[in-house]
Amino acid sequence: MSDKRNYRRLLKPLALLAMAALLSLGLELMLQRTPFQIPAEQKGDIVLSLDECIVTGGEQEAAEEATEEATGDVWEELPEEELPEEEAAPEREHLDDLFFSGWLPTALADETVNPGSSVELSGDMTLTLPWSGYVKELTVEAECALSGHWLLQVDYADGSHEDRALMFNASLDEDTAVIGREVSSITISFPEMSARIKGITIHNGFAPNWIRMLLVFLGVICFGCLFLYRREMGKKPEYAFLCVALCVGIFLCYGLPMTTSLSYDDEIHAEDVDLLSRLGSGTMDLSWNSLTTMSWPASTGIDAMVLGIDSCRDNQALIRKMDEAGRTARQDVERVWNWKYADVGYVTQAIGVAAARLVGLPVHSQLIAARLCNMLTYVLLCFLAIRLLKRFRYVTLCVALMPAPMFLACNLSYDPTGIALCWLGTAMAVDAFLDRKTRLTPGRGMGILLCLLLGSLTKMVYMPLMLLVLLLPRSKFDSKRSATLYKTLAMGLMLAAIVSEVLLVNGGSVALEDDRAMVSDSGSQLDFILSQPFTYLGYFFSCLWSGFGTWFVGLIRTNWGYVGSLAEPWSWFSLGLLLFAAFTDHSAEADRRLNWKQRSFMLLTAGICIGMVFTVMYIAYSAVGAADFSGVQPRYLLPVYLLLMMLLSPDGIENRLKPRQYTLVLAVGNALILGFMCLQMVLLNYYL
Repeated sequence: MSDKRNYRRLLKPLALLAMAALLSLGLELMLQRTPFQIPAEQKGDIVLSLDECIVTGGEQEAAEEATEEATGDVWEELPEEELPEEEAAPEREHLDDLFFSGWLPTALADETVNPGSSVELSGDMTLTLPWSGYVKELTVEAECALSGHWLLQVDYADGSHEDRALMFNASLDEDTAVIGREVSSITISFPEMSARIKGITIHNGFAPNWIRMLLVFLGVICFGCLFLYRREMGKKPEYAFLCVALCVGIFLCYGLPMTTSLSYDDEIHAEDVDLLSRLGSGTMDLSWNSLTTMSWPASTGIDAMVLGIDSCRDNQALIRKMDEAGRTARQDVERVWNWKYADVGYVTQAIGVAAARLVGLPVHSQLIAARLCNMLTYVLLCFLAIRLLKRFRYVTLCVALMPAPMFLACNLSYDPTGIALCWLGTAMAVDAFLDRKTRLTPGRGMGILLCLLLGSLTKMVYMPLMLLVLLLPRSKFDSKRSATLYKTLAMGLMLAAIVSEVLLVNGGSVALEDDRAMVSDSGSQLDFILSQPFTYLGYFFSCLWSGFGTWFVGLIRTNWGYVGSLAEPWSWFSLGLLLFAAFTDHSAEADRRLNWKQRSFMLLTAGICIGMVFTVMYIAYSAVGAADFSGVQPRYLLPVYLLLMMLLSPDGIENRLKPRQYTLVLAVGNALILGFMCLQMVLLNYYL
């Protein structure tokens, strides 16, 4: 009997894996059935001859120069006795007469030329391709000094017309447009920059979209596991979180383009991760240098986030360039590494990069390894937080699955590790002071302090979360003396960390003001706050009130960096799901109630952290005496967000829903939200 049960348990995941693989492959074959149905002469990769393309347009001067060059070529090919005498040579304004006298070929009668092995395009010059038929993808190979938009004008066989502006990334030397229809004519142009066209290829063969297949495969796995193991997950919601978080995380780690400029400051994080992975020794290769300087994106400045990647072939071209550059070291880059507190958040990412480099994996695989390690660290810490809680497990599940922290966890950053450590420390502290009967074990007590300390090292403004241990009742300890020693140790660690940071700032080892803030003066700004505290508090509360939706409702939950944010009505659905969990996450079985003193102290702790975030960023970024807090970003408030959501949970509402149904609603709802964002903001944005 036990053998049959074991067989059934093994059969479920195997059957689910097989079904996911078959569905992803079947859907891909169905979506790409057209290449199998077109005529044989249009199948495969077709390289168009540039000799048959037609260049049209350009300024009159450009047309005259082209005609003059063509005229010179014709004269050079004529026999010497047929050359006109020097004094009888025709002038430029009379060249039109030569078309009728036989001096010049009639192909030069209009403003078009037949190019040879390459074509120079700029301004309003256009290139018409010699193709009529089905086009799945069109790849343009060109050399450009700068990145910019190129225009694709398509006349379809059904009579419709489309003008499309696409970003050409000069770092890649090629760009692919996905068309997928029958066309009657195609015209391209480069109005923003000069381009030397080296080749044009039509891809009409079957080429699997691996990113789409991965999304379908992981989606089937995710929803399949939630359904098949709904009973187990109803009792242990941490496994529901694990299922959704791993499926979404794996897709983002592989599906996001292999570059920086996706998340905030990830080019800075890339340099720190690479430095830590080498322990400050060695030289930076060209590819990692491009990641740290944001050179792989299409351009710099405000358009640095436009990657020029909108197809699988573009991403593959980026990977080829990265791996090629990754084999070349930059000997002129001085590598200086000094340990910083925030490097705690880079440790697992650096281990991933170092391990991938050690086994000889190329640069793009090293980047994937760093993302995977960052994501797995975040997921594991949040898993432990949900597992260790008796109450607030479901609100923690929803907070940990919010789009913003999930996206951060799949990029290069120290924030996800710091956020998850703060959440884990908060969860253990809250669970400890809600349970007045069970003694605090040494392991749990040190775990609270260690998590809050390490999480706050990424940003010292979260160190006041240590105050939560003051809520631990006397009954949690063996004696009054041990309780006093433990709380004194916690306060000592908090004060020591803050004082050490202040000393580093005063000693010049750490810069409080940011180089990107051109108008900041930290010393003068601090003098302003101390001399006019009430004016500063007025600015603070006014900014907090006017930006309440941004700080606590909108972008803090839904922002995916430079990729974009969750659109309505999905954003409202996400908010509703989170509030539903916050207001209903209390059952009679848990028997954990927050009294008004605990709620007040938790709110005070969160308020101190929020105040420190705004104050530090005000000193570092804002002009002296200014009323704005331009440096504050919603993600800085994520470590205290779980605490705020716990405060929203009332004791008077008792949840009598079946755990299986309750867990399934929350897990499936969050999976749908994240799945929609993966579809819209990754697959459709970069690969279709």
